[in-house]
Amino acid sequence: MRDRQDVFRKVERTLFDYPLLAKRLAVREQYLIARCNVSEGYIRANGQHTGMAIEERVMLAKEKDVEYQTLQLKMTAVKRAYEVLPDELKQLVELYYFKKRSRQTVASELAISERSFYRLRNRAIEMCAQVIGAEVLNAISGR
Repeated sequence: MRDRQDVFRKVERTLFDYPLLAKRLAVREQYLIARCNVSEGYIRANGQHTGMAIEERVMLAKEKDVEYQTLQLKMTAVKRAYEVLPDELKQLVELYYFKKRSRQTVASELAISERSFYRLRNRAIEMCAQVIGAEVLNAISGR
């Protein structure tokens, strides 16, 4: 029972965090690009490049950067899980988790009772958890 609650919380936290993930990923990418642009020895005084092209350096930096990889993993996991949901559950997830609407507002927009909202929310989280998987959940929650 405890494991099920932990999985529920991890999936729900990941869904709530999704809108910020794209922003954080873009910021992290800009940071890595900037770091690659100013790293020692990349540009000589006469303007000639040394070593790898900037695109290669950025790609390698992304592969080595744990934070970037974690953000990318979260984004991919949520996208995959969202894609397999039925339309009704997609609407609920989008309104409640991605657009941060209240339970009452979501229930009203979907023309369902608050009890149905909780039932559908639980079903959406369970389906997302099945797609995401325990291993990925542990990786994205930092455990």
